[in-house]
Amino acid sequence: MNENTSALQDLREIATIPAVAALVALALTWLVWYFTGNRCTEELAALSGCNPSSIATFITPALLKDLLTNSAIAATGGGVWSYVMITRERRAREAAEKALAEARQREEEERRRADEERQRAEEERRRAETVEAEARARVEEERRRADEDRARLLAEIERLTLRLDEQHNRSS
Repeated sequence: MNENTSALQDLREIATIPAVAALVALALTWLVWYFTGNRCTEELAALSGCNPSSIATFITPALLKDLLTNSAIAATGGGVWSYVMITRERRAREAAEKALAEARQREEEERRRADEERQRAEEERRRAETVEAEARARVEEERRRADEDRARLLAEIERLTLRLDEQHNRSS
């Protein structure tokens, strides 16, 4: 339905200017003929052979030919002008639609890239948190081992100290 409506609008737009131009040319040609032409009277009809009827006061075959010729010329000129204007307008509209579509596509591409960047940043943050957690666990494990080693070393030093004290007490 939209294409039919658009086609009818295009036809109306294309036909309006030529029709108006043809009517204006017709009216101007008739007005010029009516106010500048000779009226056919009985005396003039006897001399020149013009038609003295009442309808001949308003139109003659020569005038009809001139009316049709001038109207056709005006309609053709108006039609060409109308077609050129509609074609320019259509090209401009298509260019604007194309630019809008390209802008939307660029915007969508930028949005997609931003989403990908956000996902990458989130993944890197998670990886960093995982690495940090693993490093903390290793540090804690090393600290626990160092505490155990220290406790064993102190226990060994204490055992050796007691043994030395016992040996010292026996020898004295």
